[in-house]
Amino acid sequence: MPELNYTEFTFGQSWPFFLPLILMLYLTFQQTVLGLFFKTRPALLKVSHQLNWFLFLGAVLIAGYGLFHFPHTALSDTFFKIDTLTIFSTALVMFLGLPWFAALMKACTAGQLKFEGIIFYALSLSGLFVMISANHFLSLYLGLELHALSLYALIVLHQHHQGADEAGFKYFTLGAIASAFILFGIALVYGASHSLSFSLGGVPISSDMKILLDIGYIFVFAGMAFKLALVPFHMWVPDVYAGVNNTIAGILATLTKVGAVILFVRLMGLPFKSLFESGVHYFTAVAIASLLVGALAGLRQKHLRRLMAYSGIGQLGFLALGFLAPAEQNGAILLYMMAYTLSAALFFSVLSSLAKKEGDALSQISDLAGLGRQYPVAAFMLATALFSMAGIPPMAGFWGKLTILMNIIQAGHQGVAVVAVLASAVAAYYYLKLIKIMYFDETGSSLMMDKQAQPINILLCAAVLGFVLYMPFVEPLLKTIAHLVVLP
Repeated sequence: MPELNYTEFTFGQSWPFFLPLILMLYLTFQQTVLGLFFKTRPALLKVSHQLNWFLFLGAVLIAGYGLFHFPHTALSDTFFKIDTLTIFSTALVMFLGLPWFAALMKACTAGQLKFEGIIFYALSLSGLFVMISANHFLSLYLGLELHALSLYALIVLHQHHQGADEAGFKYFTLGAIASAFILFGIALVYGASHSLSFSLGGVPISSDMKILLDIGYIFVFAGMAFKLALVPFHMWVPDVYAGVNNTIAGILATLTKVGAVILFVRLMGLPFKSLFESGVHYFTAVAIASLLVGALAGLRQKHLRRLMAYSGIGQLGFLALGFLAPAEQNGAILLYMMAYTLSAALFFSVLSSLAKKEGDALSQISDLAGLGRQYPVAAFMLATALFSMAGIPPMAGFWGKLTILMNIIQAGHQGVAVVAVLASAVAAYYYLKLIKIMYFDETGSSLMMDKQAQPINILLCAAVLGFVLYMPFVEPLLKTIAHLVVLP
């Protein structure tokens, strides 16, 4: 592969790649103006909703178009990078954001969500775009906080949902502690290197300052581990998932995870490289502990979202094992991230479209009883997502797990691979248990389904089922990304 270098970019060169961000910021401005001054005029609000859809779908199409027209020379300035990683993750974020935008727009139209909900959702996506293109610790922190603060507000804005206030408070409190860790770590990094660039500007660092720098990186790592919900920074996840509705849980399980994983990939490429090499055993212990907690704690759960919270902890633990392979093989991590987030998006999107006859959302595992007889298409989609998360071939999750296992075995971590396979086998029990309940248990309460969500659910299901078909296109792209990430 030819060697690629980052070159300085001007706004004239880079603005097309920032178009999704620009459209989300414009959507925020438009929704704010119309919500504040014209919310008593239904006809205008209807036009506003149609324009919101036009802007969002435009951002999705532009992000997808960028996958086929990414720059041959990666572009960079002090704060941002525009490369294949940026463009790939922007396209993935916009695609994964589609079902949640549809659900929030429906809730807004039905009066279950105030107009500010769309504003905060667009702002959270804007924060993600800043995160995934960050080349500097300040832009990292700005994007992280814009995304997190918007989600805090979005959680508590949902009306008629019991537990949302408590979930928002827990997420805000623990998120603030994680942000403090990251900010303190950034301060130590600057004190040691006098630079906040991910490459540290090529400044030579003395041995005394190197210790301070590593301590700073440890604090940043701890804060980022909170966002990824790695053990022991995972305790907030089950309570928050249980307290929010299925749409918000889907956002936390997909979009937030994509942003955190992309940041981790960038940080592991350069800033964390030396620290990771010296502390690889500790990182391995964190990844294995996450795998085991996710597998074992999920066995006794009866609440659907709590179960999926522990599932996410285990899945991210498996993903973290991918960092044990050489940095040039980070494409496997991105492949796994793509497979898991598509599967989680399908699961929560279908779950969000289902409700009991009384109008209550599905929350208990027993609520799925008999779904295969009432709504066989919805049950098939949920089964597809669950088979994928369990790693059953030929679903998307199988290829993600297989690629990571092959890489860590080649890197000499055969024992870790055995533990990962055993933990995945244990976790497969509760995925298969859900499928058994849907198809073989007696029907419980009658369910309703939102037919308007079907097109997006079918699109997500096709993405999970057809993963093996577009892997030949995705893998070369991810190898290019992994090569670019390790460049200064």
